Parts: sequence; structure tokens; C-alpha cells
Amino acid sequence: MKFSIRVGNLLRVSVMGYGKEVFPNGHPQNWAQFWDTQRFPGPRTLADMATGAPNLEFALLADGVPMDRIYPVDLDRAFRSLDRIRRSIPKFWDTGALSAQMLADKAVVLGSFWNGRVQVLIDRGAPLGIDWGQAMLEVQAIGVFRGARNGANGQRLIDFMMQPEVQAEYCRELTYGPTNNRAFALLPADQLARMPGSPASRAQGFYKDIDWWEDNRANVNRRWSRWILG
Repeated sequence: MKFSIRVGNLLRVSVMGYGKEVFPNGHPQNWAQFWDTQRFPGPRTLADMATGAPNLEFALLADGVPMDRIYPVDLDRAFRSLDRIRRSIPKFWDTGALSAQMLADKAVVLGSFWNGRVQVLIDRGAPLGIDWGQAMLEVQAIGVFRGARNGANGQRLIDFMMQPEVQAEYCRELTYGPTNNRAFALLPADQLARMPGSPASRAQGFYKDIDWWEDNRANVNRRWSRWILG
């Protein structure tokens, strides 16, 4: 279906999460180090295709591709990189809840996670950490379908949701980032330090290319299905 209007309403980010007790003397700080199972041993996890997109970007970064050269994704190179780490991944996660539970239960000691999932556990006192280096920012959108019966009010709701005060309140509760930059000024400094889309997180990471994934998801799905069974 087509949208009459669609706008980004929040930012989330895929980050590296780790168990602090496992790495008291230093954790991996980039994806090349994540792939280094000799220096940083232990089971890991990465996103499955069932999440909508496996972590091909992190596989390329681990193989030496600069953040500004990730797209278009070289599938052959990405899957060769995944081949190197696969034996250290007991399970690729398919839901955010599962990913965080695996880390909390020490079924894995490292992984890629949606930041909010790990932050909730940290706020509850779990000995976990987040590294923002080479994190992948993703924009979540909200829209109104073309021809919707109550489309005008749907657009009014979106206008309300995009107000900086509303976005700031929403992000205080979820630890995701606003798309209205004026909302950042309404948030406390300690929250900005751990919020997707803040100046600090943008400087360390990159934006996921949604257009590339939209054009290539079916092809990646076929490739992933063969690879995961092989």
C-alpha cells in the first residue's frame, strides 16, 4: 500500500553490548575486535534475517570496510566475513527480547543489540555495558495509508507526535532518540549521553541505508536462507 504521508518519528540504534564481568580489563570497541575470538573469547550473537535485516554492515566493518563505504553492500564479502565468526554464534537472535535475555543469562557475552533492550537491563542493575563505536542508527517511521477513512485525523496525530515536547517525553521513557532536533534541548545531559541521534552517537556511528535494504531485502533473504542452513 502507498502512504499519503510518512515521517520518521524516532531513532533506534544497533550497538555492541557486552558482559562487564566477562571483560573486566577491556571489551571490544569495534566490530573488527568483536570478530577477534582469540583476543576476546566467548559466545556471541548477531541479528537474524527474521528481524528484517541481518548484520551485514557489521560484517563488512569487521572486514575493514570504512563506515562511509558500506553501501552498496558487497554480499560476497559480507558473507565471507560472517563465515569467520559463525562458529562463535550459538544463535542468531530474532527478537529484541531474546537478544537481551541471552546476554543477561550469560548465554552470550557479546552481541549486537537494539540499545533500548540492553539499557533497560543496565538500569535494573545488570552488569552489562554498551559500546557506541560503529553503531548503526535506524529511523522508525509512522505514516497514514493513502485513502485511509480517517486520514486527516491521522495526519493531525502525526503532527502532534512530532512536536519536540512530545518526542522528548516519549524518548525519556524508551531511551530511543527523537527525530525533531529541538527535542534534544529538553532532555537531561545524562540521557543525551546514551541516546540515539545525539551529537555524540552520530559522530561514532552511521545511518542504515533503508533504500538499499528496500531494494535488496528479497535477494539477501534468499542468500541468508542458503547460508544459515549450510
